[in-house]
Amino acid sequence: MRRLSALQFGVVGLGRIGTATALRAKALGFNVSFFDPYLPNGVHKAIGIRRAARSLAELLQNADVVSLHCPLTPETTHLIGARELAQ
Repeated sequence: MRRLSALQFGVVGLGRIGTATALRAKALGFNVSFFDPYLPNGVHKAIGIRRAARSLAELLQNADVVSLHCPLTPETTHLIGARELAQ
């Protein structure tokens, strides 16, 4: 079993609920990163987590745990499938 401080926690969607989840994961000792293409740069600095630099694929490749916090819209339908889970 690995320590939580060695695990990467990824958050998809950093709205109100995503931010609350990220802060709780950070308090538990996870290394937290997020992907949200609609947030301006600098938001992550206010809560002390890392933005996945380029894409959702980068977040999924690096994360040990992924938490989804985005509404179901035509844009987010099938956001996570077998290919993404394999990453």
